[in-house]
Amino acid sequence: MPFLVSVWQREGIEAYRIATRKNALAKEAGKSVGSVFVALKSRSDLNDIKDLKDKVVVAGLPDSVPGWLAALGEIQKEGFDPEEFFKSSEFLFDFYPEIIASLWGGKADAAIFPTCLLENLQEQGLAATDQLKVLHERSDEALACKRSTELYPDMSLVGFSWTPEKMVRDVTVALMSESDNDEFEWLSYVSHANVDQLFKDLKVGPYSYLRDYSLQGLYARYPAVFWGIAAALVLLVLHGALLQILVRRRTLQLSQTVAEQKRMEQEAREHRRRLGHLERRNIVNQMSGMIAHEINSPVGAICNFKAILDMLLEKKVQSDPNIRVALDGIESEAQRIAGIVGRVRSYAKKQKYAHKLCDLIEICRRAVRALQVSTSVKADVREHYRIDQAAVVGDSLELELLVLNLLRNASEVQPQKGRRVRIELTVEKLDDGRFRIEVRDNGKPLSDEQLQRLATMMQSVKPEGLGMGLSIVRGIADSHGAEFEFKKGSQAGLVVFFTIESAGQEAMQKLKIRAEQQS
Repeated sequence: MPFLVSVWQREGIEAYRIATRKNALAKEAGKSVGSVFVALKSRSDLNDIKDLKDKVVVAGLPDSVPGWLAALGEIQKEGFDPEEFFKSSEFLFDFYPEIIASLWGGKADAAIFPTCLLENLQEQGLAATDQLKVLHERSDEALACKRSTELYPDMSLVGFSWTPEKMVRDVTVALMSESDNDEFEWLSYVSHANVDQLFKDLKVGPYSYLRDYSLQGLYARYPAVFWGIAAALVLLVLHGALLQILVRRRTLQLSQTVAEQKRMEQEAREHRRRLGHLERRNIVNQMSGMIAHEINSPVGAICNFKAILDMLLEKKVQSDPNIRVALDGIESEAQRIAGIVGRVRSYAKKQKYAHKLCDLIEICRRAVRALQVSTSVKADVREHYRIDQAAVVGDSLELELLVLNLLRNASEVQPQKGRRVRIELTVEKLDDGRFRIEVRDNGKPLSDEQLQRLATMMQSVKPEGLGMGLSIVRGIADSHGAEFEFKKGSQAGLVVFFTIESAGQEAMQKLKIRAEQQS
């Protein structure tokens, strides 16, 4: 009956229990019936449930809790699969005499009885129960009959939605008022939770859909899981799409970064080439000037010595063709050398680019970038620009070379032990309107003699230095009408000040307009 009630409810038929029958031999209505595994005593190989594995059994009804389902539930609790446990099972619907006959006749190895059936057969003398034994016997005070399984509620009286209310009332009153029945009594409000759990464990009755492993069946059992999986798949798809977008964005950014890096490397190479060319040109100019200056003296002396020879030698000796050729050759070659020196000095003086309006701030930034791309330079450069723009008139490339040489000299100092070379580059505007570049390093303190050499003769204080860099810096400064000043640092190192005239407010405005157009 519990099986049918559950099936009806699952099929949408409204059914409700009016009362549940209680066996007089049971203490509780919820524990009135169960199953009994019965075998012949002569079967010494059958003593427990596990011995029935792959055996033939007979039972009553396949949908009955005490006649079959309670037995399957006990087999499952013992750790076996009820579906694969028996070799075969046969349902004969009639316990006496058919099931008893099958057991005695050897057609079945064991039989499954409802509880108390064995005691009734013995009491009525219908079977020689002394030749039978109960397997997996469980006897306690819950039921005064032998049993092999858990106990469950007995049959129930059921009403339907179309059952008249008064009829239900009258039947309920009659059942509850019955007092002369020594075998059964009827009770209401009896829990059938253990029956429902049994159906669920065996996947029968209202839980037969659990045996369906199709997508529809799985969805019916686990809708929350299906929706969770669907949500997870949607999130995965969204995550994949978002990841692709991020990858494309990062790839684009990386491509742009690589392109920008290549552009900066190309710009750095071009800067190095131009600065190198300018540096070599300035070196040539400086050396040409120095060589020309130094050669002028001996050439003048040669000319003087030739004039002395003309005065001291007698006319007779001078008329000698060989001596005359020698004296004239000395004079002509000396004049030729003087002419070459003059042309060299004239060429060196003419190698000046036209000065134009430029921004000193931008020049300093380019010089810092040029220093940073030099692999041999390992110094920290900190830039401090007190103003946004500094308009000056000059050659931007020469000024950049000037700042770069100052930074290079500062980066090659020997810092105090355990410290890294640090350079402070500051650009500011003075009260008189001029712009000043300050380059400060953290090298070892300079002596007064070394500072004097720098300030007066622009000679390098490095043991291996030739002073060519400082000479170039001085030449560029002179060509721009700028000033240099060297001072000791407050704690260590050297401070170099480079001061240059401002191009005026009108030039500043032009620079601002040019920067806006370029941006």
